[in-house]
Amino acid sequence: MRVIICEDEAVVAQTIKEKLRDRYQDLDIRIYATGEELIKDFQSDSGERQMSSSASLRNQRTTFSDVILLDVKLPGIDGFSVAKRLRDEKDDSLIIFLTGDEHLVFEAFKVDAFRYLTKPLDEEKLFEAMDAAGKKLRETPLKTDDCIYIQFSGTMTRIHTADIIYAEIYNRKITLHTKNGAYDYYGKMMELQKQVGEDFYSPHRSYLINLNYVEGYTAHEIRLQGGYTAILSKKKYAEFVRTYARFIKRTGV
Repeated sequence: MRVIICEDEAVVAQTIKEKLRDRYQDLDIRIYATGEELIKDFQSDSGERQMSSSASLRNQRTTFSDVILLDVKLPGIDGFSVAKRLRDEKDDSLIIFLTGDEHLVFEAFKVDAFRYLTKPLDEEKLFEAMDAAGKKLRETPLKTDDCIYIQFSGTMTRIHTADIIYAEIYNRKITLHTKNGAYDYYGKMMELQKQVGEDFYSPHRSYLINLNYVEGYTAHEIRLQGGYTAILSKKKYAEFVRTYARFIKRTGV
């Protein structure tokens, strides 16, 4: 997990870093003392992705960090302004505000903050927030230009959306059926649908199909390449026919 600590008090920042290191494994932690430093690196990171045409950079995550522990009262640009800048640039890092003033909590939610913690920091509340962030990251596919990341067999795994034939969910476990095999993880189908784009359609609450792989359909099911079939809900039949017709017109398939 990539974690940023933006805190102007060096002792506080180092203490947080050490606590996280002791509690969690495989953390990539960076510390910034000012909002200006963080924004400078964010702009550099964003510019590199936008200017490069290489596949390796195109496939990197669009979020600047998994989690940002962001002090509200920073010298110069304050934490809220930093968060607003990130959100204006469509960055969806999970932001956890650090503040000594509980009255500022309402400001935190204006920039879609994940959590806020009051100073002095309570160790258990810090761990609780980080555990919740880790759970959200595991359950929400991370979007890049043409792929998502899922937690598969304990490893963050990249799946190209174009390779996904369809997805199905059972007891909160989503299985992605791809050209390269099946991958499962715990998550929400609605979150996945938001990530994969307009080439995907949900013909039934338990299914999400890639329209590029449709071979045919009846009033009850959709046939997909590879010998797969997906249930087509009776009440969604007419909508699917319209959606698929628009898809064919748009793509020329």
